[in-house]
Amino acid sequence: MLTRVKVIGSYNVLSTLEQLVEVAQHHGHKNAAYWQKALEECRTHEESDGFADLFKSLCGSAEVKKNSAAVQGWMKGCMLEQPGPQRQTQAPS
Repeated sequence: MLTRVKVIGSYNVLSTLEQLVEVAQHHGHKNAAYWQKALEECRTHEESDGFADLFKSLCGSAEVKKNSAAVQGWMKGCMLEQPGPQRQTQAPS
């Protein structure tokens, strides 16, 4: 889910995070307070263009953050590449 935050939208992410908080609190999970604070921060910034990055920084593991940075670097490189003229090769007659 973390890699698709921009695609699925902040409403769905917040809904999922709300469920996580409820379950964590219900079961007395040691990170329940952290998830509650993360939810509050995400709600504050849900309309922001940087919502996906905020969510990943609050809720993502080190592996998710590393993968996300690699994908963003790759995408930036793809946007910088200009498509060259397409060459068609013809078989000799």
